[in-house]
Amino acid sequence: MKSFSGTGHFRRYHAYYFAALILMLFLLLRLLSGFNGLYGQDSHEYYRYALRWKEFLSGGAHPGDYFWPMHYPVYGALLMFLIPGTALAQQFISMLSMVLLLLYIARLIRRYAPQADTGTVYSYLFLAGFLSPFLFQSAFLVMSDMLAAFLTTAAIYHLLKYREEQGGGDFLYGVFFCISAVNTRYPAAMVLLVPAVLAAGVFFRHFRWRQLLYALLILFVCLLPHLYIRGSGSGDFLAHDGLLTWSPLNGFMRSFVTADGKASYHMPNLLYSFSNWFYPGFICIGALLLLWVQKRDLRPAGYALLFPLLLYSVLLAGIPYQNMRYQLLTFPLVLVLLFPAFQRLREKYLKARTVMLLAATGLILIQGGLIYKYSQRIYQSNQMEQQVARALLAYPGRPLY
Repeated sequence: MKSFSGTGHFRRYHAYYFAALILMLFLLLRLLSGFNGLYGQDSHEYYRYALRWKEFLSGGAHPGDYFWPMHYPVYGALLMFLIPGTALAQQFISMLSMVLLLLYIARLIRRYAPQADTGTVYSYLFLAGFLSPFLFQSAFLVMSDMLAAFLTTAAIYHLLKYREEQGGGDFLYGVFFCISAVNTRYPAAMVLLVPAVLAAGVFFRHFRWRQLLYALLILFVCLLPHLYIRGSGSGDFLAHDGLLTWSPLNGFMRSFVTADGKASYHMPNLLYSFSNWFYPGFICIGALLLLWVQKRDLRPAGYALLFPLLLYSVLLAGIPYQNMRYQLLTFPLVLVLLFPAFQRLREKYLKARTVMLLAATGLILIQGGLIYKYSQRIYQSNQMEQQVARALLAYPGRPLY
């Protein structure tokens, strides 16, 4: 497939047209489905806490504390001043995060595989990124996963770019995205450890006081909600049960007994920790692409992405439970690392336009079926919750049961 055709203007701004198309598709699907993004206890808690922050920022009572990091509900509260009244503000953050995530994956691919054809890159992002069932699903949920994935990927991009080019702007962007990612989901720290160390080495070799002062200011502003709410208990999150019960032996087990009871899974933890390379809920052609990966794909740029992914997988393997949501954080890196295999496969077997269209159509149908399979239960549960809420609100006095 050749690069996007058309005028030079269109070719120059193809990324923005792609982003606008994806965002419009999300908003259209949101309008048609009536899915408000609230599913289960966690999303309702994110929404409740964002409302508390909005009330606080409007001069109301102290928002109090809650269980997770601060940035997702705080960003949601800020956006609620523009989109008031519903959870749409936080849902829009998830949608926009997905769009920006795809653009940053494209940027990483262009740095990782600079000879890649633009059309192939965006075809790959549409088929394997936009239509990834778990990514697609997360773009509609009032949950922090999509925002964390975007912030983490953006941080990696800017930190690695700073390492290569020493641009001051990339350093400051990297600091912001890095701190915000960790304050959205704490495990992002494990993914960002290697890029941050690499960038820090360059920073101290080319030390500039002004950059340090700006970085400290960004650090302070980003940490302010966390420090304000949690104060002397700011490090309490390190006592999370998943960290306290971490063990390398858990990697070889698939049944665990925790405070929540006994849980058994289909695969041992070690295999689960790498499942975003091949599990159909992430990428249905992942196993096929792995067969086309070559050693030369892992040149230095590839290792800078692979090591953070491996560190995070080791963390997940030792935790005594499994949750596919946790894999979303590093799935963008998987997409970048698998791209050369996709390009190699396309050039060998899908050169003919007709064959390419047939293969793309088949993949779209498969991905669409998987999206329906993995999202149907969530959608039905959400619709039931909305029906129950409407029924309760219809009673005089708005009773709470």
